[in-house]
Amino acid sequence: HPPERVRFWLLDSYRRSLAPLQGLPHVRRYAVYGQPELDAALTELAETLRTRDGHEALPLEIVIMDDYHLLGDQPAVKEQLKRHVLADESRGFRLVAGLLAGTTRGYDSFLETLKMSQSGMAVGSANLMDDVASFEVLLPAHLAKLKLPPGRALLYRQGHRALVQIAYAGESVDGWVARLQAAHGGRPAETDNSVEYRQMTTSA
Repeated sequence: HPPERVRFWLLDSYRRSLAPLQGLPHVRRYAVYGQPELDAALTELAETLRTRDGHEALPLEIVIMDDYHLLGDQPAVKEQLKRHVLADESRGFRLVAGLLAGTTRGYDSFLETLKMSQSGMAVGSANLMDDVASFEVLLPAHLAKLKLPPGRALLYRQGHRALVQIAYAGESVDGWVARLQAAHGGRPAETDNSVEYRQMTTSA
C-alpha cells in the first residue's frame, strides 16, 4: 500500500530496534519511550483521529510498539492508546504491540483491552507456548513445540487461528527501505527526532 493509504507511528524503546524503519515513506512519527517526542507524537495522533468523520478513513493509522514491557510505568500513555483501541474502528486506527513473553506481571488495563479483542500475533519464538499464553489462547498439542521460521506467524483473530507468511526483510533492511523510498517518490520530510535517532543508531 502507498503512504496515502497507510501510515506508521513507530513507538520504540531505548533499544531502538525500529529505528532502521524511519526512512520508510509511510512513517509519520518515530518516538522513543520516555522522550519528549513521544508526547508530541501521541498528541498529533489524537488530533488526527479526532478530526476524522469515520467514513472509511484513510490513510489507515497504525501504531507499532516494540518492547512494550520497556514502556514502564506511564499510565497517561497507556490510557491514551487504550482509548484509541476502544474507539470505533471506522476512524482508521490499528495498534501492534511487541510483547516479550513472561515480562509482564500483575494487571495491565492496556494489555487487557488488547486481549478483549482476542487478536494477536506470535512470530518466530523459541517458545511459542509462552507467546500464545500472553494472548490467553489455547495452542493445540501438535503445535506446542513448533518453531516458526522468520516471517512465519500464528495469527489469532476473534478466536480463530491461522498460519500466515508475512513480509520479511532479512538482513538487508536498508536496501528494502531504499526500494520503498524509490517506489513511492522518496523519503518524506525529515523531523528533528528522526535525524537525531538515525545518527545515534549509525554511530552506535
